[in-house]
Amino acid sequence: MARPDVPDTDNTAAFVHELDADAFSTADGSNDHVRVTVTTNAGALDREQQLGLVMELSELVASAATLTPTRKSAIT
Repeated sequence: MARPDVPDTDNTAAFVHELDADAFSTADGSNDHVRVTVTTNAGALDREQQLGLVMELSELVASAATLTPTRKSAIT
């Protein structure tokens, strides 16, 4: 879909790395979590948009893994 209102659409990429369920864990052996990193140009999202994106991505990841998000996500 063409998005003339979005700058740099020809410079957008996504990398998805599928790993086995036991490919990573915390020091105590827990592997029931994921990490999603989103990089945007400075000022691309205001705080409300950042929080909305985190909520939406959390729901998408949890849905794909057939889980329910149990903690609030953080923006760092």
